[in-house]
Amino acid sequence: MGVDRPVAIVFRLSWVYNSGSLKRAKMVKFNLPQSFIDSLVVSKNNPEKLMSLFQEQGLGLEQLEKINASLPSENLPYSRVVLVSNPQCEVMLARWAPDTPCAPHDHGTSSGWVFYLSGSFKETSYKWQNENLSADRNKTHDEKTFTQVRNSDIHSCVCVDEGLSLHIYYPGIHNMRVYDLNGRRTLTVSGNCGAWVPQNTNECLEVKSWKSQTLTAIS
Repeated sequence: MGVDRPVAIVFRLSWVYNSGSLKRAKMVKFNLPQSFIDSLVVSKNNPEKLMSLFQEQGLGLEQLEKINASLPSENLPYSRVVLVSNPQCEVMLARWAPDTPCAPHDHGTSSGWVFYLSGSFKETSYKWQNENLSADRNKTHDEKTFTQVRNSDIHSCVCVDEGLSLHIYYPGIHNMRVYDLNGRRTLTVSGNCGAWVPQNTNECLEVKSWKSQTLTAIS
């Protein structure tokens, strides 16, 4: 899953983010210029260009580190800051807790890129075997590399120490599925939920059992 050979990302650290105050919250949405968002869409097949667009916007590594400097709540793998969320694309910045894997998940109908800005990551891909979801391959991603994510991929990720990753998806993620290995079920989650089994039932849209394959709508 993803590109076979990680490609290094070169960051310039001299940029100054001057588009407003920086907030450290679990979910923050930024009013970035539409021209910037349009450029992200045009360049969706060019990961190196995507990173240069962030730098041109004043969002180099140093400033991205400041935007999401808060570790997640207890037992969650990462905290989330949403930079862009619209039908065209979604951009999310994740601050990872050490050695806390996220749940296996897909990205609905979306594809895109994950940029590993800081920290060392281990990714596990999964595949279906009859009615069982089984680990397939493991990959290691060093900091300042990236990997491609396709809409057919199911994967999980863990950061060895604390880390930061930037996620860009096209179109904006809708109906992401989280796979509960212990409960043997698939949960379609809302946009407010990350790659974990939601504790809040309002974040779960529907549940599918792997045994009975019955679909239950969550009211």
